[in-house]
Amino acid sequence: MSDTEEAAPAAEDTIVLDERIVECIAALSARSSDRDATGAAIKTLATKVGELAENDQWRVLNKLNRTVRENGGACDRLVALLADDDPDMLRPALLVIGNLASDN
Repeated sequence: MSDTEEAAPAAEDTIVLDERIVECIAALSARSSDRDATGAAIKTLATKVGELAENDQWRVLNKLNRTVRENGGACDRLVALLADDDPDMLRPALLVIGNLASDN
């Protein structure tokens, strides 16, 4: 490829995530996020992950996974939720982390 040619973007780079997904990732990343905001964000994100998987939206799901991984704060919060005693926080965190670990 010459210097003037541009590489075509990867298929996932052309995907735009739903605004609500982006908001959830931002809420998980926020250091000041309170427990209610964290709970709402993780539950919404887990629901979205389930819907995407159920509908075979693997490219969108891979984009979501990459976005979460690139956002260290969200990953830190997800890992912290693994120690949470509340199953309403733990279960969705496990679903999202399991998905991150198994890109399809």
